[in-house]
Amino acid sequence: LMPYAYDPALRTFIAAPARQAGVEMPVQCSAQPVEATFMEGTTGWVIPLCNVTGNPLARIQLTIKPGRPCSGVYSSHQGQLKAERLPDGSLRVALPLETTDMVFAGWSKGPSTP
Repeated sequence: LMPYAYDPALRTFIAAPARQAGVEMPVQCSAQPVEATFMEGTTGWVIPLCNVTGNPLARIQLTIKPGRPCSGVYSSHQGQLKAERLPDGSLRVALPLETTDMVFAGWSKGPSTP
């Protein structure tokens, strides 16, 4: 298992330069011991998820800020996810996570839909 029980103060310290520079995270996860990386491509985006705790998580919540409108948000294990559009244009989805998963969406051709 990877170490994951980092002190929250240490996490804040490590991230401080990026936050002070005003860098916005394109994906935020409600569970700190989950690795979530946002990657955009020509046809859409994907977020590989990795739960490093060694224990299944009943529910995690992702807040996603895609670079442009997308249609339908999916999980490779759960299928289509219910996506809530937030006032700032970001999307919020929730799903269980055992060990790994991929959350993804294609870019919209027309009006955006979560």
